Order: sequence, then structure tokens, then C-alpha cells
Amino acid sequence: MLRPLLVLLAAALLSGSAAAEPRVVQGGTEEIVEEVPVPGVQYVLGPPSIPDGEDEDRSAAARSVRAEGATIRGALDPLDVQRVLGRQLAGIGSCYERALAGTPELRGRVVLLVDVTEDGAVSEVEAGESELDSPAVIQCAAAVMRRASFVAPHEPVHIHLPLVFGPEGVGGLSERRPRPETD
Repeated sequence: MLRPLLVLLAAALLSGSAAAEPRVVQGGTEEIVEEVPVPGVQYVLGPPSIPDGEDEDRSAAARSVRAEGATIRGALDPLDVQRVLGRQLAGIGSCYERALAGTPELRGRVVLLVDVTEDGAVSEVEAGESELDSPAVIQCAAAVMRRASFVAPHEPVHIHLPLVFGPEGVGGLSERRPRPETD
């Protein structure tokens, strides 16, 4: 009983508003479920290789996979979700790295829809909207997320997980700052 209360409190603090009030609808009471934001995480692959004779400028930025703008519907702590996503991004980064070997300019965004069971296991992962032209990366990322496990929420939870693939810093989530030039 205390955990759902803490999650509602965390949701109110993160969203800057009070928890939603239930509303009465025909046939009973409908609970309004708020989407709780999850802090973004990033996995940096490193700079891409430059084929001999090619322009080095196009590959100056390191490649990365970023989970940004994820939201939770249900009773999972956003920081726990952030930790799990941080661990899973290495595997998703491997999916992307394999695809970059054949398609070095591959970049884009895909939304994974992740369902978590009462015991914390992932029951289903589906691809939602996508701007990533690589079914192999999308399928591989979904397979990685199916292996994830979360703290048992004691109720079904849905996670809306946007993933951004591309040069580091494109799409808005880069913690790195340019290094000052030295002589």
C-alpha cells in the first residue's frame, strides 16, 4: 500500500502537479492514470570508422543510442526504470553497431511499447512509430528489452520508450561538453 502512494508522490513531484483525482463515469469510477516521465539515458558507441579516402568530417561525432522522453503508465519508480534502461542500452547499442557496419549513415527514432507484468518481467514489446529504416535494429532492440526485468510493480505497467539512434548530441540528450582546445 505504501509503494503506490510513493509512486503517486513521485509522479506529482516529477510532473509538477498533484496526483490525478478519480472521476465518476457511467457504470462506476474510472481512475485517471498519469504518465510519469523517466530521466533520459544515453549509450555512446564511439566514433565510426572512416573508410580510406573518405571525408573525416562526416564522422566526427560519436554514435549513440538514447532513451529520451520515456513515460510510465503504472506503479514503477522512474529512477528504477532509468537504471534498467541504462543496462539495456548496451545491448541495443550492439544491435545498432552491427547495422552501422553495412549502413554507416543509419540514424533515426523508434518508439518501443513495453508491457511489464506484476512480477517485473517484460511480457511484450512492440514497435510503435518509427523513423528508423532498419527492421533488423528494431527487432533486435525489442528482443533486448524482452530480456529486461524490473522491480515487481504488483500491477501491469506500460512503458512508452522512444529510442534515438545517431550521432551523439543529435536529438537533444548529450551530457558531454566540448573540450577546450589546448596548445
